[in-house]
Order: sequence, then C-alpha cells, then structure tokens
Amino acid sequence: MIASALSALTSRAGLVAIALVVGFLYGHHVANNGAKMRDLQGENAALRIDLSAANAAAAQAEAEAKGLRELQSRLEGELDAYTRELAARPDIGACRLTGDDVRRLRGLR
Repeated sequence: MIASALSALTSRAGLVAIALVVGFLYGHHVANNGAKMRDLQGENAALRIDLSAANAAAAQAEAEAKGLRELQSRLEGELDAYTRELAARPDIGACRLTGDDVRRLRGLR
C-alpha cells in the first residue's frame, strides 16, 4: 500500500498534482503578501500626511508662542517703567493714581 502511494506520487500525474498544489499555495502566499504590502503602503501614506500636519501645527504653535513671549516681555517692560515712575512720585499721604494713570493702565495691551 505504501509502495502504491509512493508510486502514485512519483508518477507524472502525481508530480503534476503536487506542482499544482504547491503552485496554488505559493500563489496564495504571494497574494496575501501583496495585500499586506498595499495595506502598509496606505497606512504609511496616511502617517506621512499626519506627520506633515503635525509639523505644520507645531511650527504655527511655536510662532504664536514666540509672539506671546515678545508681547509678555514688552508689557513687563512697560509695567516695570510705570512701577518705577509711581515709586518716584512724592508721598502725599493719599492715593498716588490719577485719571491719566487709569487710562495708561487700560492702554496696556
């Protein structure tokens, strides 16, 4: 029985059948790998778009942060100058602020 099975597998028809099965399995393997590759390429493209958007957002955020730091520095300078000016005023025993001071403080923006 083993001899007849071995004889059938080594015959021309058996070899053709084995080649067909191996070819089918190999084709299935190649098709699977192709589908996986296309999926990964699509995911890679989406990630590149996301990275580009994230880099643009980071650059915009950095520019806004720089502008805010400059504004903060300017306002701190104006406030420090105003504080020094108030300290230099003579002590009159009452509030040192005038209407001009209130308008000046409101103008700090």
